[in-house]
Amino acid sequence: MAYHTRFTQLFFILTLLLSFSSYGGGDNAIQRIIKTGQLTIGVSGDQAPFVMHDVQGQLMGYDIDLANAIAHVMGVEASFKTLPFDKLLPALNDGDVDIVISAMNITLERAENFLFAGPYAMTGKSILSKSETLVQYSQTGNFDKKSISVVALKDSTSEAFVKEFMPTAKYTAVEAYDDGLRMIKASQADVMVADMQFCILSVLLNPQDKLMTLNSPLSVEPVGIAVYRKNPGLHVLMQNYLDSYRSTGLLQQLRQKWFKDGSWTAQLANKTIAM
Repeated sequence: MAYHTRFTQLFFILTLLLSFSSYGGGDNAIQRIIKTGQLTIGVSGDQAPFVMHDVQGQLMGYDIDLANAIAHVMGVEASFKTLPFDKLLPALNDGDVDIVISAMNITLERAENFLFAGPYAMTGKSILSKSETLVQYSQTGNFDKKSISVVALKDSTSEAFVKEFMPTAKYTAVEAYDDGLRMIKASQADVMVADMQFCILSVLLNPQDKLMTLNSPLSVEPVGIAVYRKNPGLHVLMQNYLDSYRSTGLLQQLRQKWFKDGSWTAQLANKTIAM
């Protein structure tokens, strides 16, 4: 699928040159990308519908399409590095990846050490549970009980949400979304706090487990592309890309494909998550 016209590609080439010249010859990341011909993107691999694996083990999702589109107009190869979510920012800090595109919410704490382009999407916290009683709650305080066990992704905004609003609950951090989902399906935890898109998708793809989620999110959070703070030229470049994608309609196309259409679920292994 061709994402851009010749005119758009020329626009991005000019943007690259302007970003390069604005920072005294470019930052290290831009120089590395030009030299290697590769844009290395850090992803978690299990944050559906942003990033996940298909039945053949290939990466797919909103973030994968977005990353491929960016690499395409840069004229370089998209190289994905799959890591646990809590290892993504350390990898960015160490220079092991050039950017992180993995449903990463923009927070004040993260912005202290990293730059964020975007937002390119909006998400929010919700809960996943097999308890009809729990999903009827609309206030976070109802989940803050010693008798309730909660799981969330390690070092994520979901974990921060649990620690702030459910400090009394019995909390377990998991390395991957799928680990938390397995615990809910096996009744090893009462509630999983996660992005709303993941919760809705889990309910749809696992009807046999009678999972439930909220009708409205508990919070609203922006999602962006993370760039190391010492690479401001690359950050400007990413922001210009996202601004253009928004104006040309690409972001809307991706939202329609991954958040509303649902036909892509046929590409998942046995049409399920966390088997």
